[in-house]
Order: sequence, then structure tokens, then C-alpha cells
Amino acid sequence: MVFHLKHAPTASGKDMDTSLANNNQRDFDTLSHQCRWRMSDKESQVDELFALENIYNKEEIQSSDENGRLGGQFHAYIDLPKDFKLSYRDLRQSEEDVKVITLNHLPPLVLHFSLPEDYPSQSPPNFTLSCQWLRRDVISKLCSKLDALWLENDRMEVLYVWTQFLKEETLTFLGIEDVLDVSRMYTYHLNQLDLLERRANQRAERLRLKEEKNKAAAIEKVDFPSKRGGRGRGGRRGHSSGTNRVRNRAHLERGPAPAPDTVSKKVEFVDEQRTEEGKLGNTPQETREHHRYSARNQRVSLDKPYTGNNPRSSLDERAVLDIGPKTSVVQHLVDYNEARTLWEFEKTFYTCSICFSEDSCFQDKIGAQCTKFDKCHHVFCKECMTGYFEVRIKEGRVHSIKCPDEKCTSEAHPTQVKSLVSPELFAKYDAVLLSAMLDTLTGIVYCPRRSCQYPVIQEPEENMATCPECRYTFCVLCKKVYHGVAPCAMRTEERAKLVAEYQVASSEEKVLLEQRYGRSQLQNLVSTIMSETWIHNNSRSCPHCNAAIEKSEGCNKMVCQRCNTMFCWLCSLRLDQFNPYRHFSNPSSPCYNLLFLGTMLMEDNDDIDFDDGLGAFVHGHI
Repeated sequence: MVFHLKHAPTASGKDMDTSLANNNQRDFDTLSHQCRWRMSDKESQVDELFALENIYNKEEIQSSDENGRLGGQFHAYIDLPKDFKLSYRDLRQSEEDVKVITLNHLPPLVLHFSLPEDYPSQSPPNFTLSCQWLRRDVISKLCSKLDALWLENDRMEVLYVWTQFLKEETLTFLGIEDVLDVSRMYTYHLNQLDLLERRANQRAERLRLKEEKNKAAAIEKVDFPSKRGGRGRGGRRGHSSGTNRVRNRAHLERGPAPAPDTVSKKVEFVDEQRTEEGKLGNTPQETREHHRYSARNQRVSLDKPYTGNNPRSSLDERAVLDIGPKTSVVQHLVDYNEARTLWEFEKTFYTCSICFSEDSCFQDKIGAQCTKFDKCHHVFCKECMTGYFEVRIKEGRVHSIKCPDEKCTSEAHPTQVKSLVSPELFAKYDAVLLSAMLDTLTGIVYCPRRSCQYPVIQEPEENMATCPECRYTFCVLCKKVYHGVAPCAMRTEERAKLVAEYQVASSEEKVLLEQRYGRSQLQNLVSTIMSETWIHNNSRSCPHCNAAIEKSEGCNKMVCQRCNTMFCWLCSLRLDQFNPYRHFSNPSSPCYNLLFLGTMLMEDNDDIDFDDGLGAFVHGHI
């Protein structure tokens, strides 16, 4: 108050005392009013954050208190409509190349906020808004909407209004119904990859040219060493070295070097222009810092009030695209959707339809203790599914392990099986599946060695193959050691099976068999098999020399033309050399009275009595 007294106009002492008292009262009233405001604002801030923490869960709202300044961050998880789609395409290509993916979850919008001392009575909250699936110009619209909501509420607590808008009305405000198009972000990512590749190629080319230049300089230095006294090549005056000639020629082509100040100004202009045209001039470290998630690394400080956008830019400085240019927005959203779906599954309780009836004290099990089939979404507890998978694998029935639910055709995924069974059982399961898959491929054969069984790639139109594991060379047709152009050796049953297959085959199938085994070999094999079959059905082997004997006519006492051995045609028993008919006249013989069984009988008008003659003939030779 000394300041006022010193510069106050001349007045009586009473007037001076009155003026001093009035000033003191005004100052006191102002300070008292500000203190009441500040106390009221602080209480409002504490109450508002307390209410938000009771409305939302800890995953959605986190408050902070840094040196008495309140703030926090809010994660707005948006509930998507059913069958929500993500569409994208390369804008550099035709419009027909549009891809669509179904999503159930999107990464949250993140609102970082800091409350000034005079909020809500005077100033709005300072904030930044970050998102991973909206462009910065779209996020800027949301920032403008938050500003409008603050003005509409006229110095009232606005955080709950903001959070509800971001969580419930974002899609409606942006005109997004059931499809989110990220084609521009996707194309920008592809352009960035192309740009990085071009820069890498240019860098490699510069290094290559630099190495060639260094090699040329080294060779020139060895071939033409410089001399003292200003002499050039060969020590002669007036001749400059090769390096100087190159430098002088470059000087003539480009002109004199610019002044240092001019170069500095040009560099600053180019850097500024590149920065304005899309941040292409930023270093990798600056790019990472610009896209960093934490609010303390954003260009907008939460400790200072927002004063408006940059007039040279239509983007709100509080809008943050929280995804780097090297990251594919499509892949990022797909990965997040899968991770979020798994997180929600593990937090939900389910009823296992396999074991619920076996336990009288049954209770639902949390998702972390269950497994779900992807296609049909049937859920069973891990304990039941582990036993189910183990039984199927041990029994060898690993092909198409189906969902245990009745009439469900959904199949288990290999990763699902791997997560529930032991490594040994999964190795067996995987080996069988691999073998089945290789069987469907053309040109794949297996090593015939039982100890190996390694899959081998067969060369086209080649009957020889070599196992890369054990180096065994074999014929791909007969699976025996490679025999060159010689026909494959086959057992009798294999040859008979091949002939039967060849005889009933169609024209196309016969061509394939002839290409595999050879036409002449197959024809000879057919002839041989038919002969062997006829001999087997119409001849008997001699019991002494094993010669094949055919019976054309006569009685059943046979004589081998090779060794003169007599035997019975009916039972192949070797007969007595001196009395061969005893075998047919002995009542205890299985061929009793069957000497002429199967032969042509005489006519009825024959003069000889067949029965009497046969009896006399047989008895006469006893």
C-alpha cells in the first residue's frame, strides 16, 4: 500500500485513510471470492473423479494426482453392432479389390485429461484424444465436439458427458453404421513401406558407389603416385593428378560452391517444407516420439490451456494417431480383436456339457479353464477335452477330430490340440497329420526302409529316388533297390493282383499302368498268369518230380511221362508200382471204386456188361 500512498494526489489525511480502507476491503473481497472458488473447484474435481471411478471399472478410468493437480485417462471401449465389418483396399489399385473382415472389438479411444485449478468454474479440462483406427482429421472432429459439449454445459462438470459421448455416440457422430473403411490409412502404410524400401535401395546404391570410388582411388594412387614439388603424373610440372581432374571437372559442371549461409537457408527451407508436407523429414526417433502413447510425449501439454490450432494446419493438435506408419492398421486391428475376444472368453463362466451331469456339486467353470471350437463356438472344460484328445490320438483316430457336441461337424484346430495334450502325444498327432497331407500331394514317396520312412520328392518321369535322410536309392514303383531298366520283381500274388487290375481297367487306366510297368511286360505277365492259372486248375503235380500233368481221358491211374511214377489223379497219392489198382479196390481207401470217376461212360447198347466187367477187371488184378 506504500505504492499507492507515494503516487496518490495531495489530499487531507482523512481522505487518505478512507481510500486506503476501501482498497484493502476490495482486495480482501477479491481474494476471499477466489479462495471460495478454488475450494469449490477442488471439491468438484474430487467429487467428479470419485463418481467416475464408481461408474466405470478400473480398466476404463484411471485417475492421477501430480503435485496436487488432478487428472487421468479414460479408455472408451465402443460396443460394436452385430456383424460389424472392417473394409480396406489399396487405393492405388482398382475399386474391385475390396477386402472385408468381421470384427467384434476395436481398440479404445483414449482421453488423457488434466484439470486446471479453475475447472469447472472458469476453464475446461486440458486433454488429448488418441485413437488407433481413425485418421487425425477425424479425431480432430471429435476434439471439436468435446469443446462444443463444454460450451453447452456452461461451467459445469463435463468429464462424464465427454466419456459417455466417446463410448456411446462416437460411431453415430462420425456416420459409421456397420462398416469401418480404413483404406486411406492402409494405403498410406503401403506408401510408407515403398518409401522405406526406396530409401534403403538408395542407401545401398550410395554405399556401393562409395566403395567403387574408394577402390578406384586406391588403384589410381598405386599406379600414379604424386611427387613432391607440385609435380603431377610422372613427376612433370603442369599436370594435376587424376583426383584433382575429377574434382575440377565436377566444379565446372556444378559451378562454384554456394556460400555457407545460403546452404543453411536452403536446408532449413527444405526441412520445413518436408515437415509441412507430411512429416517425411522427421527422423525415425522423432516419428516414434510423435506416435508415442503416453500423454507426456505429445506436442500438446496437459499443463497448459489449449489456445487453438495451428493456422497453417486443419488438424487439431490434441488429436493423436496412436499407430506408427510402419504398422499395418488392418493387421493391428485383427490382432487386437483376437486378443480382446480371448480376454473376454477367459473372464466368462461356461457350462461344460460333458461333465456337468457327473458331478453333483457341479459349478460353472471360468473361461480360462475351458476351450472353445472356433467354427461352432461350443465350449467344454479343458479337463474333459484333454481326455477326449488323448483317447483319439492313442487309438490312431487323429483325422478330423470333431467337436464332441452331438451332430456337430466342427473340427479341432492343431493349436487347440497342442495346448491340451503332452508334447509326446502331440508329436504323434502331428506326424500322422503330416503323413496324411503328404499323401495328398503328387510327387511324394516315402523311403521304403522301415527305420527311416522319410518323405522323398520324386522327380517327374523318373522311377529312381534317393532318400535325403539315409541316402538309400530305390525304385519308386516296387520300392526295392533301384534296378535300372530291368522290370520290377514281383511276387506271385502281386503279379496276379496287377493282372486282375489290368484286365478290368479302363482305357485311360491301362495307359497309366503301361506307362508305369511297360506294355510288353504287362502283356507277357498277363499271358503267364493266365497259363499258370489254367495249369493250376487243370493239372496235377507229380508226387515225385513235381511235373505238371494234364489228364485228357482214361481212368484216374496216372503215369508221369518224365519219371514213370504212377499216382492217383483224385488224391495225388503215389501208387504201388507192381499193383497200382489196389488203391481203387481197397475198401479202406478214400478212392475205393473211383477208378473211372469223371470219365465218359460206355453206351447202354454195348455188348459188355459194365458192372460185371469192372468187377471182374478189378478183382482179377487183386
